[in-house]
Amino acid sequence: MVMLSTPMTFTKYFQNLMGSTVSHPKLINVHVGSMTIEWRDPDDASASPKHIAVADIESIVVDPDLPPIFEVEPGSPEAECCFTLTAKGRDLHLQAEDKAVRDQWIAAMECILKWGKVTAARETANRPKVAASTTRLKSILQAQHSR
Repeated sequence: MVMLSTPMTFTKYFQNLMGSTVSHPKLINVHVGSMTIEWRDPDDASASPKHIAVADIESIVVDPDLPPIFEVEPGSPEAECCFTLTAKGRDLHLQAEDKAVRDQWIAAMECILKWGKVTAARETANRPKVAASTTRLKSILQAQHSR
Protein backbone atom coordinates (compact mmCIF):
# COMPACT_ATOMS: atom_id res chain seq x y z
CA MET A 1 0.00 0.00 0.00
CA VAL A 2 1.26 3.45 -0.93
CA MET A 3 1.86 5.85 1.93
CA LEU A 4 0.97 9.31 0.66
CA SER A 5 3.07 11.02 3.33
CA THR A 6 6.20 9.23 2.05
CA PRO A 7 7.71 11.10 -0.93
CA MET A 8 7.54 9.11 -4.16
CA THR A 9 9.03 9.95 -7.53
CA PHE A 10 6.56 10.88 -10.25
CA THR A 11 7.04 12.58 -13.57
CA LYS A 12 5.40 16.02 -13.43
CA TYR A 13 4.20 17.56 -16.70
CA PHE A 14 3.70 21.28 -17.30
CA GLN A 15 3.77 23.84 -20.07
CA ASN A 16 6.65 26.27 -20.15
CA LEU A 17 6.34 29.94 -21.13
CA MET A 18 6.80 29.01 -24.80
CA GLY A 19 3.80 26.65 -24.63
CA SER A 20 5.88 23.49 -24.94
CA THR A 21 5.25 20.48 -22.74
CA VAL A 22 8.06 19.80 -20.27
CA SER A 23 8.41 16.93 -17.84
CA HIS A 24 10.67 16.45 -14.84
CA PRO A 25 10.92 13.92 -12.03
CA LYS A 26 9.51 15.27 -8.78
CA LEU A 27 9.16 13.89 -5.27
CA ILE A 28 5.45 14.04 -4.45
CA ASN A 29 3.81 13.53 -1.07
CA VAL A 30 0.90 14.63 1.08
CA HIS A 31 1.98 16.79 4.01
CA VAL A 32 -0.44 15.65 6.70
CA GLY A 33 0.05 18.62 9.03
CA SER A 34 -0.91 21.23 6.44
CA MET A 35 -3.05 18.87 4.30
CA THR A 36 -1.24 19.85 1.13
CA ILE A 37 0.19 17.92 -1.78
CA GLU A 38 3.83 18.91 -2.05
CA TRP A 39 6.40 18.44 -4.78
CA ARG A 40 10.06 19.24 -5.10
CA ASP A 41 13.12 18.41 -7.14
CA PRO A 42 14.53 15.04 -5.98
CA ASP A 43 18.07 16.38 -6.39
CA ASP A 44 17.57 19.49 -4.23
CA ALA A 45 16.48 18.56 -0.72
CA SER A 46 17.02 22.14 0.48
CA ALA A 47 14.50 23.63 -1.97
CA SER A 48 11.15 24.69 -0.57
CA PRO A 49 8.41 22.46 -1.92
CA LYS A 50 5.56 23.80 -4.03
CA HIS A 51 2.11 22.72 -2.97
CA ILE A 52 -1.63 22.54 -3.55
CA ALA A 53 -4.07 22.45 -0.64
CA VAL A 54 -5.99 19.17 -0.55
CA ALA A 55 -9.14 21.22 0.10
CA ASP A 56 -8.65 22.92 -3.30
CA ILE A 57 -8.67 19.66 -5.26
CA GLU A 58 -11.86 19.44 -7.29
CA SER A 59 -11.35 16.25 -9.28
CA ILE A 60 -8.99 13.49 -10.35
CA VAL A 61 -8.76 12.91 -14.09
CA VAL A 62 -7.56 9.62 -15.61
CA ASP A 63 -7.40 7.95 -19.04
CA PRO A 64 -9.31 8.33 -21.41
CA ASP A 65 -10.09 11.91 -20.23
CA LEU A 66 -6.47 12.99 -19.76
CA PRO A 67 -5.59 16.49 -20.91
CA PRO A 68 -3.40 16.70 -24.03
CA ILE A 69 -0.40 17.88 -21.97
CA PHE A 70 0.57 14.23 -21.42
CA GLU A 71 1.04 13.60 -25.16
CA VAL A 72 0.17 9.92 -24.72
CA GLU A 73 -2.14 7.72 -26.73
CA PRO A 74 -5.42 7.02 -24.87
CA GLY A 75 -5.47 3.42 -23.64
CA SER A 76 -1.70 3.05 -23.95
CA PRO A 77 0.42 1.69 -21.07
CA GLU A 78 1.83 5.21 -20.57
CA ALA A 79 -1.68 6.71 -20.31
CA GLU A 80 -2.62 4.14 -17.67
CA CYS A 81 0.12 5.57 -15.43
CA CYS A 82 -1.04 9.20 -15.75
CA PHE A 83 -3.50 11.31 -13.76
CA THR A 84 -4.31 14.94 -13.17
CA LEU A 85 -5.34 16.53 -9.90
CA THR A 86 -7.57 19.43 -10.89
CA ALA A 87 -7.55 22.17 -8.28
CA LYS A 88 -8.66 25.75 -7.86
CA GLY A 89 -6.13 27.85 -9.73
CA ARG A 90 -3.86 25.06 -11.01
CA ASP A 91 -3.63 21.45 -12.10
CA LEU A 92 -1.02 18.89 -11.18
CA HIS A 93 -0.25 16.49 -14.06
CA LEU A 94 1.58 13.36 -12.89
CA GLN A 95 2.80 10.06 -14.30
CA ALA A 96 3.50 7.23 -11.88
CA GLU A 97 6.11 4.54 -12.45
CA ASP A 98 3.33 2.03 -13.16
CA LYS A 99 -0.46 1.64 -13.17
CA ALA A 100 -0.52 -0.06 -9.75
CA VAL A 101 1.16 2.92 -8.05
CA ARG A 102 -1.15 5.32 -9.88
CA ASP A 103 -4.23 3.34 -8.81
CA GLN A 104 -3.08 3.18 -5.17
CA TRP A 105 -2.36 6.91 -5.13
CA ILE A 106 -5.73 7.72 -6.66
CA ALA A 107 -7.58 5.44 -4.23
CA ALA A 108 -5.81 7.04 -1.27
CA MET A 109 -6.43 10.57 -2.61
CA GLU A 110 -10.13 9.79 -3.10
CA CYS A 111 -10.33 8.68 0.54
CA ILE A 112 -8.62 11.89 1.69
CA LEU A 113 -10.94 14.01 -0.47
CA LYS A 114 -14.07 12.24 0.84
CA TRP A 115 -12.83 12.56 4.42
CA GLY A 116 -12.16 16.26 3.85
CA LYS A 117 -15.66 16.84 2.47
CA VAL A 118 -17.28 14.92 5.32
CA THR A 119 -15.22 16.84 7.87
CA ALA A 120 -16.06 20.18 6.23
CA ALA A 121 -19.77 19.30 6.12
CA ARG A 122 -19.68 18.20 9.77
CA GLU A 123 -17.96 21.44 10.80
CA THR A 124 -20.49 23.49 8.84
CA ALA A 125 -23.41 21.57 10.35
CA ASN A 126 -22.03 21.95 13.88
CA ARG A 127 -21.18 25.63 13.58
CA PRO A 128 -24.66 26.82 14.76
CA LYS A 129 -24.58 24.33 17.64
CA VAL A 130 -21.13 25.51 18.68
CA ALA A 131 -22.20 29.16 18.41
CA ALA A 132 -25.32 28.49 20.51
CA SER A 133 -23.29 26.58 23.08
CA THR A 134 -20.72 29.36 23.22
CA THR A 135 -23.44 31.98 23.68
CA ARG A 136 -25.10 29.90 26.43
CA LEU A 137 -21.75 29.36 28.17
CA LYS A 138 -20.99 33.10 28.05
CA SER A 139 -24.37 33.95 29.59
CA ILE A 140 -23.84 31.38 32.39
CA LEU A 141 -20.38 32.76 33.12
CA GLN A 142 -21.66 36.35 33.10
CA ALA A 143 -24.51 35.40 35.46
CA GLN A 144 -22.07 33.74 37.84
CA HIS A 145 -19.68 36.68 37.66
CA SER A 146 -22.41 39.22 38.43
CA ARG A 147 -23.48 37.42 41.66
